Amino acid sequence: MSSSQVHLEEYFSRFEDFDYDQSQETIAQFRRLAREEEWTKDEYKEEKKALQTALVLQFNDIYGENETDIEAWQELCIAMDIDPMPETVKECKRLFRCTHVNLVDLVDTRGTGRRVPTYETVDELADYTKKTGKFFPREHAKAGGLLKFLLRPILESGTD
Repeated sequence: MSSSQVHLEEYFSRFEDFDYDQSQETIAQFRRLAREEEWTKDEYKEEKKALQTALVLQFNDIYGENETDIEAWQELCIAMDIDPMPETVKECKRLFRCTHVNLVDLVDTRGTGRRVPTYETVDELADYTKKTGKFFPREHAKAGGLLKFLLRPILESGTD
């Protein structure tokens, strides 16, 4: 499991004049890039897909893909300052079934150092996600089991 933001760095490095800073939030930088590049709506959509792939790969690198790997779960617990640390995968799954966290924030925390907020309900998480635009793709071919376990139905929840 990696602490660098290699997949995000690779995504942003495609744009020679763009200064990527992993200490800043990914979505804010993506929006800045879109303004600088003056993308059309179609270009924006295509680049958003490429960014989402980079986010999925980055998540997998940081936290792992295997939902039966205790080290992967404990890496998530460390990122979220969970104490005491669960000792089994079963305990981790039980904890994370009722822990609602924005996955972009979970990826960003490695670079930003910011604490990852949690939400009491899926609706609260959905409202935050919609307000900030920090969406993780619901279905992605490269998403590992751990990531799939954490995904929540954002577009079907919350208020508009």
